[in-house]
Amino acid sequence: MIGFDTNILLRYLMADQPVQAGLVSEYVDALSEEDSGYISLVALAEVAWTLARRDGVSRRDLIAHLTRLTSISHVHLQCRDAVLDALDNFIEGSIDFPDNLIERTGHFDGCEVTVTFDRKASRTCGFRLMSETSVAAFRARLPSRCVES
Repeated sequence: MIGFDTNILLRYLMADQPVQAGLVSEYVDALSEEDSGYISLVALAEVAWTLARRDGVSRRDLIAHLTRLTSISHVHLQCRDAVLDALDNFIEGSIDFPDNLIERTGHFDGCEVTVTFDRKASRTCGFRLMSETSVAAFRARLPSRCVES
């Protein structure tokens, strides 16, 4: 298995540097079950951030690009189920893909909620706004030996 860095994935999606994009496409086309590719959560989040923030890609186009990456034959996605759930939530919701990815991977690994200072995200299922009240409620749940005076 061969891992793909963010810049490789961006060349594949954007074809903004023809020589490099051609090399990446040729490489991806040659992938097989025996010689497969791998996309990490970090690379996927960086792709989404770069396309949305640096390149100003629309939400609709970002969804198309992420869907394309998650659909490449013979490419394994780190935490595939969490990635696909995050993409579905991104399509249906209002928060960005990396925030969805953070919440979904936490959920799949057993997190009850994901705390945040992001008010918009906190209105989304799976997130909770961190505040003095939420910290006090959390501390009240801890065994007394864990609570420092």
